[in-house]
Amino acid sequence: MSQRSISSFFGGGERKETEKRKSDDITGSISSKNKKYDTEKRQRKFISSWKTLYPWVVHDEEQNVMRCEICVKFPDICAKNRKHAFVDGCNNFRLDYLKSHDTSDAHLECVSYHKAALKSQGNVDCSSSIPTSISETAAKIKPIVKAFKSIDTYTLRRLDRLFITAFQIAHKGKPLSDFEANLELLERLDVDVGTKYRNNAGVRSFIHAIALSFRKSFLSELKNAKFLTIMSDGSTDTAVMEQETVFVRYVSLSGEPISFHAATVPLSHCHADGVLEGIKSAVSTLGFTYENLVDPDYAGPHLVSVNFDGAAVMLGSKGGVAAKIKDDANYVVPVHCIAHKLELAVLDSVKDLPQLASFENTLKQVLKFYYYSPKMRRELKQVSEIFNTELVSLSDVKQVRWLASKIRAVQALKIGFHTIINHIESVATGRTEQSAKAKGWLKKMLTSSFIKVMSVLLDILPILTEVSLLFQTEDLLIIEVSGALEGLILKLMNLKIEPLLVGEHMRNFSDKYNHETGTYDGIRLRDSCTPIIFKEDVFLNSLLDGMMKYLDKRFACFSQKPLKCFSVFNYADWPSDRAALSVYGNTDLSELVDHYALLFPDEKSLILREFTELKGHLKSCKQPVLETYIKLLVDKPERFVHVIKIIELMFVMSPGTAVCERLFSNMNLVKTNH
Repeated sequence: MSQRSISSFFGGGERKETEKRKSDDITGSISSKNKKYDTEKRQRKFISSWKTLYPWVVHDEEQNVMRCEICVKFPDICAKNRKHAFVDGCNNFRLDYLKSHDTSDAHLECVSYHKAALKSQGNVDCSSSIPTSISETAAKIKPIVKAFKSIDTYTLRRLDRLFITAFQIAHKGKPLSDFEANLELLERLDVDVGTKYRNNAGVRSFIHAIALSFRKSFLSELKNAKFLTIMSDGSTDTAVMEQETVFVRYVSLSGEPISFHAATVPLSHCHADGVLEGIKSAVSTLGFTYENLVDPDYAGPHLVSVNFDGAAVMLGSKGGVAAKIKDDANYVVPVHCIAHKLELAVLDSVKDLPQLASFENTLKQVLKFYYYSPKMRRELKQVSEIFNTELVSLSDVKQVRWLASKIRAVQALKIGFHTIINHIESVATGRTEQSAKAKGWLKKMLTSSFIKVMSVLLDILPILTEVSLLFQTEDLLIIEVSGALEGLILKLMNLKIEPLLVGEHMRNFSDKYNHETGTYDGIRLRDSCTPIIFKEDVFLNSLLDGMMKYLDKRFACFSQKPLKCFSVFNYADWPSDRAALSVYGNTDLSELVDHYALLFPDEKSLILREFTELKGHLKSCKQPVLETYIKLLVDKPERFVHVIKIIELMFVMSPGTAVCERLFSNMNLVKTNH
């Protein structure tokens, strides 16, 4: 059986070969006649009604060519895209040529620059070359740009809803698969979202376009900034790739300190030279180079500080990254992340306390025991229901890292202590390997020492956690660190002097602990119970003394120059006496200006004079420091024009790198889920 052609299937039968050839001959003759007519007889010319359809087209009557009045302003964009016709002049007066140019990538990019220029009501240097990255960016989003060019108001409303939904997906850290589910929910609420872009590729395009828009606005602000700090942290992610995340901190046009993600770059080597090359590569994506930042004569932003974690490769005094940067610009101030400093100070203070080490080891084993066994969690819940006791979720031991996580783990143990003890006792009655472990845990947990340590930690950890969370905020100022640290040390000292008055959990322990009967809150203890007086307790005093000692040691740099000099701007510490106030801070400010002398040539006397006037302006100010100085940076009063530069430099000094840690957490989620 012979196969029929597609044309014969729909046309009702096969034509003979002679008929086909005859038809082709007729078509060819007609086509040749049209071409002959176009070349010999028809006289094409510019039609004025085309300007109604395409307002950008202009007709040069002298040269008799068409040009695009928008594209001629940006010849370099057209050169990059190899579209010269409507810049040099097009003499093919055909409607399809106009249609083609109207939807071309080069024209759409020129239109976007033209609109931006009109919006800002500024002058655009048409002869200057456009950055390669901008052209590449436009090329990446060209399907969406083309779509926007030809849509009506009704379709635009649909796209607006799609963009908003995509933004929420990204902003809340939700998986991309939630995009379609959210659109289905909107449809159930009679919201029209159309049928296009409803997939992972669509939501990626929307999120990418939104991110590029945000990045473009940030880069525009960053180029106008005077100073910046580089924050960097390394990590091995779930893809087992060594990479470095680089943020820069600068002051925005609204006067606020902004932490902006420059790039996350893979490292060829993890030594200091390799990390520095990674940082340079990330900085180059911002429109300037690392060499620009360390050049005092550069017209753009200047690098004034770097903030890293405490790794030797980053802050090593001889061969670390910070040392290499100081070789290029000696005035750059390296800062060790204060959130890491706090953690390290706590670890230093507990390393010589065996009671605390034993408590933490037992706690981790118990958490791991329940976290990895659904059966044990189910039995624990049943025990809780039988005894009508409170119970909270026990987190994985891997999550117990930062102080905020540690306090949650200890609180979970305290709240469910009765239930956990009852369940572990039931597990210990068996003859399995788990039963042997349970007996060992009971031997440690049913002691006055274990419960005392738990009570002490529940009073100390909230104090530390409060400061730890403060140190992880992005808009924290360098002058706020010393005050927060001093407040922390005073609270710890207060806890040492009056433990039962200040410590709620230690007071609760004293009420429920009976050394004579050997019980705690009705639970029979298994050790030789002795009287516990917290004010004289060796463990409590050693722990608190160690914390205060190592906090002072770890944060000593904030009481040394040049970081110490910034404290002159904390008007809460200014003296009330007029004579004392008149000279207050002059020495520190003078030394600070000397440190950055290359960035403030011939401005020292002006800065000191304006600082004296600033003290008179702010001496009775009761507003928070951040709000007050933000207003000054936005208003830029003429009488403070020089001292405001030092205030902006102070805003740029970043105390921590928590923003880098958050980015790595988000990247791990993305790479794990997608």
